[in-house]
Amino acid sequence: MRLDDFVLLLSENLFVYFFVFMGVLLMMYPVIKRNTSCVIDPLFYAIIVAVFANTIPVFLYVTKSIETKYFLYFLISEFLFWFSFTLSYKAKNHGNLKFYTVKNEDLILRTINYIFILLLCAIIIIQYIKVGFGLFMEHRLEVFKDSGGLGVISHIVPPITTFCIFYSYYSIDRKKTSKLGIITLVIIGIYYILTGAKSSFLNFAFIFFFYSIYFKKSAISRCLMRNFIIIAVICAIFIFSFNPASSGFRGTLLTMAYRVVGNGDIYWYAFPNDMIEDIHPAFWFVDLFANLLYPLRILNYSDMVAPVGTQLVYDIYPSMEGAVVGANSRTTVWGYAMFNYYGIIFSVLWGVFLGFLMRKCKRIFPKGLLGVFFAYLLYNNCITGITDPGLFSLSLFDNLLSTILIIAIIAFIGVCQIFIKYIRCEKNTN
Repeated sequence: MRLDDFVLLLSENLFVYFFVFMGVLLMMYPVIKRNTSCVIDPLFYAIIVAVFANTIPVFLYVTKSIETKYFLYFLISEFLFWFSFTLSYKAKNHGNLKFYTVKNEDLILRTINYIFILLLCAIIIIQYIKVGFGLFMEHRLEVFKDSGGLGVISHIVPPITTFCIFYSYYSIDRKKTSKLGIITLVIIGIYYILTGAKSSFLNFAFIFFFYSIYFKKSAISRCLMRNFIIIAVICAIFIFSFNPASSGFRGTLLTMAYRVVGNGDIYWYAFPNDMIEDIHPAFWFVDLFANLLYPLRILNYSDMVAPVGTQLVYDIYPSMEGAVVGANSRTTVWGYAMFNYYGIIFSVLWGVFLGFLMRKCKRIFPKGLLGVFFAYLLYNNCITGITDPGLFSLSLFDNLLSTILIIAIIAFIGVCQIFIKYIRCEKNTN
């Protein structure tokens, strides 16, 4: 089903969509209640997105746009995913991180922050000169298409900005005010706007949630949460206003509404007219970890097969063949594309796997801000896995690059300290 066909169907059945949405929200409420702490918990956002996504196949079935077999598969698969995830996650068990600490953590954090700020400023300048920004492009994902090695920017920036936001909160808290911390947050905010990513400003809220709960061990006021949400919505409206489809404030709001409803676009692409039966994805392991296997040159890029969501878009819009586009392949659709009805088993295993990782990430890293930072990376990594199993390996690759960079910085600091001690010993000897 094409987008214009779905919009027509939706416009003719708005009340049906509303009641279906409320029903799905009611069914998902126990999942929200059991697994989330507050509205700026990244998992809360992921589940709300899932509510909008899950509304689509139910709406399509009620309007007789998909076959019963797809609807039943969706119901069973999605229920078992969240059931197994919830059992595995045990969200309210917020245990402390391990009690071993990083030696000289303050020095390490400060050094990493300075290096990352300089690196981020250099990246912004290079990107502006060489490829531009997604805010001013029709398809923001095509920013680094045919850009050569500059594509690495898209991989290292997310962890870098995440660390800088963490450290900015830390420095502002510690000094009550920090000019560098505030300036850093402003620079990152400007960069988020330039990327054209509509929900990017929510990262400020998500990181603050993790910083407050798992580092400061303090509750977050409702007023502060409300302010985070208001700022994120205002910035999203501003970014949407640059969309070519937006015309005036009303057009911007309509584009935003489509973006929210469109969280389930994979379903209207995949299930109507049996489109999912016509795609030819790569072997499941290759597709799942493609964003690790190809960048690490374990597999050759020339042999790369388009992901499930991208193939569906190409089949429905042949003129877009080769463009960097595609719908997020929700767990249910990805499982069916790879294993047919056995995708139900995948949903169970994937739910257990993600829930287990999200529970353990809070306990396996060192005590301190650096440990909380790495815990957040893994936690957020799992959040992307809920949205699209294939994005899990993409986020994992980004985090791997940042980890290597941080280890290199720590090693550099260690070598410098050894060298300084050696010089002092030589002076004392003489």
